[in-house]
Order: sequence, then C-alpha cells, then structure tokens
Amino acid sequence: MTIDASCLSGALVPSPPWTAALAGSFSRAVSLLHPDGAFVSLVRNQADMEARAVHLDIDWNILTRALEPDEGRLCRVIRTEDGFSFQIDQTVTATVRLVQQRVVTVKSELKLAAQYWQAAAFRQRNLVLNELQQYIKDEHSAGRPFSGLHDDTVFSRHFRQLQNRPDWPANLVGFGPGTTPAGDDWLGGYLLALDMNGEHWAAAAAQLRMEIQDRLKRTNTAGRTLLLGALAGETPAWLTSLASTLAAQAAGNNAESRYNLPEQVRYALAHGATSGEDTLAGLLAGLTLREA
Repeated sequence: MTIDASCLSGALVPSPPWTAALAGSFSRAVSLLHPDGAFVSLVRNQADMEARAVHLDIDWNILTRALEPDEGRLCRVIRTEDGFSFQIDQTVTATVRLVQQRVVTVKSELKLAAQYWQAAAFRQRNLVLNELQQYIKDEHSAGRPFSGLHDDTVFSRHFRQLQNRPDWPANLVGFGPGTTPAGDDWLGGYLLALDMNGEHWAAAAAQLRMEIQDRLKRTNTAGRTLLLGALAGETPAWLTSLASTLAAQAAGNNAESRYNLPEQVRYALAHGATSGEDTLAGLLAGLTLREA
C-alpha cells in the first residue's frame, strides 16, 4: 500500500531507520515503543501534536488497519527516497510518499509567550491567573469530578507531604495515578511556567531539568515521553496554545489569542482522566510562585 501524505514531525522524533514495538492503537493515536524507552506516536489530529509525535494527513482508518497492533509484532520505520515505509514482521505494510514534510518546534512561540507574560503588568497577570482558576472551578461546578491530586485522597495527601522534602518538586517524577503519572503532568506545567517567568528563573529551571533527567527511570514509558518533551522545552500543542492565550490576554494582545480562555481550559481538562488538570495545577503553581 502506498499513501501520499503531508507530514508534521515533532522536534524529538528520532530519524529513521528504527524498529519499535506496536504498543497500542487508539481512536486518536497509534503508539510505537522506541528502543530509547519512550513512545513515538502517530496522531490523528494536528491539535494532538507533541514533541515525539507524527501527524500524517491521511485517512486515519487506513493507517490503523495497516498498523493493527498485536502482541509481539514489531514495526520498522525505514527512510525511502521520497518518504518512509512501515514494515510489520518483515512485510512492507504501508509506504508513505511525502508530499510535504515539516518538523514542528514550539520554542519560538513559547519564547514570544514568555515575552508577553513578562511585559504584562502585575495586576493583569494576576487577573488572568484568577480567571484561569475560576474557569477550572466552573468546570467542577458543572459536574467535573474531583479525583487524583484534586480531592482528599491518599495521592493528594502524599503530594502535600512531598512538598516539604528538600528534593521538591523533582521528587514528583513517576508519582501519582494515571497512564501518565500525575506528578509528571504537574512537572510539565511547572517547567513551562518557570520558562515563562523569565531570566531570573532560568537557573531554577535548568537545575530542575537536571534533577528530572536523573530521575527519568523512576517513571513509566508515558511519563518519560512527556518529560523528554518538557525537558527540551517542547510542550504539547494544546499546552502551547494555552500558554500563548494566557500571555496574550495578560499583555492586552487579545487579537493574538487563538481561542478564548474558557475554551482553552475545557480543551485542556479533556486530556486524560486528570492529565490536563494536573498540568494546569503545575502551570498555576509556577506562575503564581513568581507573583508571590
């Protein structure tokens, strides 16, 4: 099968050739377990792009049929003259002929968001943070359950205990419930906040990144995949958009806000059972730390 497609590739996607285990096929992604111990995902929607994700502009059903996961099956990704091919068990299952390929990095967008955030007045930043917190509360009032780190559970109590330890917050690596551990999601939001806070927080961000790097073996594959992106400053598309919206609104550049903040919050909270909310909790913690 040969498919013509345009391709968006995350900044941390390894260059072919490589062989990976087919780890899962879902409604929005196909997960490949790369030999480096982290996932590479083929995502259905461009809005789900991440540092180790690839978006192919093709019929999703065709792709998932070609890459039907089965225990023990291996997928080898091979570079071809005009694209790449997926080999399953030594058989070429699909060859993608690239019409257009682009590597996606969000660093310039996040740098601009950080500039807007730092240029905004103290009062405006606090107004936006209060709005963000209120929109999260509104979603709970509308029926979103409290769970994980966000209720009086063994996880939330342990989370508070971890804050009193000298290795906070690096000790969150691998901590908590979820396919991606809640602590890893929290750290992803927190690292982004430190980057948005500006050069006075650069040393703290660099130190935390080193401490997280040393602890990557403590988390699972999904957590490691997420943290590799956070360590590189390559946040998921939805989080990048949210940060840009917060910064633009704080600076009064509402025309540059991709969506209004309530929409961004709802979209964020839709990620996983609590992954989106855990990430927002880390983001709020980091941004309010500067204001304090």
